[in-house]
Amino acid sequence: DAFGRDAQFDEMDGEGGETAESGGGEGRAVVGAYGGGESALGSPFIGRGEREPWGVHMLRLAPMPNVRVKVSGLVSLDAEPWSAARIQRFVEPVVRLFGSRRVMFGSDWPRHAGREPYDQVVRAAVETAGPMTAPQLADLFASTASSFYRIS
Repeated sequence: DAFGRDAQFDEMDGEGGETAESGGGEGRAVVGAYGGGESALGSPFIGRGEREPWGVHMLRLAPMPNVRVKVSGLVSLDAEPWSAARIQRFVEPVVRLFGSRRVMFGSDWPRHAGREPYDQVVRAAVETAGPMTAPQLADLFASTASSFYRIS
């Protein structure tokens, strides 16, 4: 499997384009999630600074305009104590590769409950995504997911 044995994808009927699994397939939009260990697109081991093979997967997926990335499990993937600076080395490049309209925040709640309060996880996501305008933050925290999952 090109994306790792634990890759997780959500597919929705939508505008034409390629799917991550097949490299083709009209009418599909795909979201790949990374985070939280087992449910991941070759999750990066943030605490160890390991970007591969995850980084290669991100580079392969970025040119596919129908692919969205869900950024979740950030605190879970880092060492204790977690560090926004370490997490940023992974999140900011994803935002740069895919753009704010193709990246969505996933809280991984309540899994974070044992490590950090929800508001700190949200603040870490904002801080690690890099400088963003208010519309870009709205994409990250609402618009991208609303559009993909057709939530009004």
